[in-house]
Amino acid sequence: FLREQDPDVALLQEARPPDWAREHWGSFPFASVGPGVAWGSAILSRIRGLHEHQPDQSTPWLRELWGPVVVARLGSDPGLWLASIHSSWRALSPEQLSRCSIEGIRRCREDKIWAVEVIASELERPFAGSPFVFGGDLNSARSFDGRPGFGGNVRLHENLAAGGFPLHLDHAQDA
Repeated sequence: FLREQDPDVALLQEARPPDWAREHWGSFPFASVGPGVAWGSAILSRIRGLHEHQPDQSTPWLRELWGPVVVARLGSDPGLWLASIHSSWRALSPEQLSRCSIEGIRRCREDKIWAVEVIASELERPFAGSPFVFGGDLNSARSFDGRPGFGGNVRLHENLAAGGFPLHLDHAQDA
């Protein structure tokens, strides 16, 4: 598919960039979802000057969840920010929640919190005032709210828009 489409920029999730991609696109940010796992998230761009963002102490959730998310910038300040995210359908575990604060994060449910919520919250600062593309597999559709156990998706989309992440969806069920 990548060869056929030959995009200028591609955000990959749950994938391992093919071996030929490095030659075609040059260097690209890729983060495995865990030790010994060959797949994760990546950003491919044939536009030179792609710089991977390195999470630091100011973005503890990005450090915690690096792999399901990878962030880079094309060019210099402000440049174009790119974020490729795969948010699990599972809420964050109590163990994960014990390692980083969730204070001030817009939440779609009081009893759970998902990766997309904490990642978007941390990206608001660096993305503010700059052009950006935030895309991927959020494992969320507004239509899920009608199913038992799946409430909060409409609110999640509203919270993302309030944080500066309006969603442009291509899913028929979310149109």
